[in-house]
This record gives sequence, C-alpha cells and structure tokens, in this order.
Amino acid sequence: MGIDRNQLQYFMDVAAFRSINKASEHRNIAQPALSRRMSQLEYDLGCDLFIRSTRGVDLTPAGKTLLKRAASIIRQLDDLRDLPQEEETDGRNLRIGMPPGVSLMLLDDVVRSVYREIDDIILTIEEENSWLLLEQLSKGELDIAVVSRRRPQKGLTFEPYFVEPLYFAIHSSKLDAVGEQAPPFALPDADEAFFSTAKMAMTSLGRPAHIDMKLASIGSIKRLVDKGRACTLGPYSAFTSELAAGTWSFEKVGQPLLYRDLVWRSGEHDSDLVSRARVILQAVIKRCAEDGPPGAVTILSESKKVRR
Repeated sequence: MGIDRNQLQYFMDVAAFRSINKASEHRNIAQPALSRRMSQLEYDLGCDLFIRSTRGVDLTPAGKTLLKRAASIIRQLDDLRDLPQEEETDGRNLRIGMPPGVSLMLLDDVVRSVYREIDDIILTIEEENSWLLLEQLSKGELDIAVVSRRRPQKGLTFEPYFVEPLYFAIHSSKLDAVGEQAPPFALPDADEAFFSTAKMAMTSLGRPAHIDMKLASIGSIKRLVDKGRACTLGPYSAFTSELAAGTWSFEKVGQPLLYRDLVWRSGEHDSDLVSRARVILQAVIKRCAEDGPPGAVTILSESKKVRR
C-alpha cells in the first residue's frame, strides 16, 4: 500500500502526543486502526519509527527524521491537489477498494472488464481491510468497495455481494506436526472483527485459536506456508491458486462464513461510474461462482440494499 497524506498526518499526531491512544482520541478514530496504520507506515518505509512501551511511544532516529520532513511532504501533496484541472490527466478516475484476499480472486477479471467496457478510464485499486475501506469511502477517497459485512453506516449504501467459506491452510509436509513441531498460526494484520471470526473458525475445527503472528499482507503469510513455516486461515478467495495446485492441505470451515458487500456513497448511487462498476463487479463474481468448485462462492441477492 502506498504512503498517503492521512498516514503522515496520523504519524505527526502520534509523535506530538507521544501516544497512539491519545492521537486516536484526538482524531476520533479507533485505536487499533491507528496502530495498524502506523505499523503499515513502518512496513512501507522499511524501518522502525517508534519505540513502544507501556508509557507510550518515543521516536527512533528514523522517526525523528521523518517528523522533520512530514509537514513539508504534506504541504507538497496539498499543492499538487491545487493544480488547475486542465493539468490533470484526461482520463476519468475509478477508485475501487477490496480486501487483499478478495483482490486475489477478482483483480485480473476486474481490470480486464473495466478497460474493455469503460473508455478513457484510470483505474485505482486500493487493498485494505474493510474498516479502512469504509473510512475511505466516507471521505470520498474511493468510489466503490468490496468489504466484509459490517454494521451499516450513515451516508453509505450496502448491497449484498457474495458469501464464501473459510479454509485452514497448512503445507502438506506439516499436516501431522504437533506441539513444538507445529508451525505457528499466522493471520494478516486485519481488524478485530476478522480476528474474532478466525478464532471462532479454529474452535469449530477443534484447533488452537491462539494467534502467533500478524503479518502485513496475505502474500507474506502464503510464502511462509509454502515453506512450511506457518499455517493460516483465510477465505476461499485468498487460496484459489493453492487449492488448485494441491501442494497444501486444506480444511474447510462450515461456520462461520464470510459475507461480502458492495458499498458506495448513498448520494452517488446513480452516477455513471458507480453504476457501471457495480455491473462489472456483479458479472465478475458470477464468473467466479461458475468457474469455481461448487459452494465456494455463493452470489447474494442484489435487491436487498441498506442505505443510511
């Protein structure tokens, strides 16, 4: 994920308050979400920015260097936003958000369909967890998003999209490993709702629900699983290639299932781009349901919309 203005502003807030909790209260956002944004910033920059302790946070040398430059970078970004409209590129922007796992299944087909069916388009795909995608939608930073089902929010329209099962995944060579020989259980650094769902799923399989590692991306976890150094749990959409390859061992979870919704701002439900993006996304998921194994993807009714 690219570094954006909000991340830099949040970083400056944390640095000023010397506390993620106080910065989250100041910005009126959830503390776990702000903590994830700071961890993602460190991951993107490839260095530690904070020294964390029970008393709060202090800046590392790299953090102090970024603090000196952050305000200047934000001003430069703001100046770019003020450029005359004629200096911008001629194409129309379509900004679609997806959770990382879902994008593994939908991305190729979405890209092909968008460029085949919409002229003069600039497509932006944002991969984030559902909570942050909803935040970006509310701020006008996205046009439409696929999210895991959440409580409806004011100003957004939610349309049922599809449902998919979860799978426990482990390399076949580690299937019978127990105790200290068993690989650690790793999950993407998602939101608390997914962690709760994952723990419920592991309990339903009779497996330990303790999370040993949280990594920034599903791709990093899959590399560890492929080397037998981790096991994980995720949706069908994240494992389509591995399920077909047969080198991993999978255990399908009966319950809970993951429900996905399409979401857009309520005032833009009749806009051309949002309407066409919805048609494309519905066609793409229909093809996925037809091409995948029975029961892997179930399309939900398009008629039941919730607006706030």
